[in-house]
Amino acid sequence: MFPGDDLPYLLDKAAIACIGPITAQTAREHGLEVDIMPAEYTVEALTAEVVEYFSRD
Repeated sequence: MFPGDDLPYLLDKAAIACIGPITAQTAREHGLEVDIMPAEYTVEALTAEVVEYFSRD
């Protein structure tokens, strides 16, 4: 969807959330740093992790 290696630059200020290790590995292969990944690979757990991440001081 994005040409070349633009993705890390375009998402530089974004928090990257992945539902599990396979998605996280794919993100890393595209040069992204994964910030959020729940221990349980469910939508509910991912949602809770995102809320916790953005609730930190």
